Amino acid sequence: MIGRAERVGPPIVIAGETVGASPVEGERLRVGDGLNVAIGPLCSGDEGAIASWFAGLGAETRYSRFLYPLERLDRRLQSALARVDHVDHEAMVARSCDGAAVGIARYIRLGQARTAEVAVTVADAWRGRGIATMLLGRVAARARAVGIERLVATCLSRK
Repeated sequence: MIGRAERVGPPIVIAGETVGASPVEGERLRVGDGLNVAIGPLCSGDEGAIASWFAGLGAETRYSRFLYPLERLDRRLQSALARVDHVDHEAMVARSCDGAAVGIARYIRLGQARTAEVAVTVADAWRGRGIATMLLGRVAARARAVGIERLVATCLSRK
């Protein structure tokens, strides 16, 4: 059932903000194993979401995401990851029922106005449920809505 999800229930509120008012702004989904996640845009300055997401990443996952053996987020990087303008830099976040960020997909527009770099990472305990696929689909739709036609990504090859 990887990648399959269904919308469940009414909009929900996380950190005082309604998530789920529309499919564009956010939604509550049931992933393949029956658990619910809420997917919506990261609010600019939501460093708490970045911290909870990073805490769920194992060493190998952190290396795959940052292409460097990053052991902890310093304040500067955490702040930069939480700074989104929803046009040139967008981030979509998947949250568990307790509000912890379990996955984040983002794009950052490159010098060419119609191209952006994209990245997605899901916390180790939440991998294999289709969350990355759902996040990528939503961040790609957001990119398309602001005129981005091409997404590029840097990935590690496995030996």
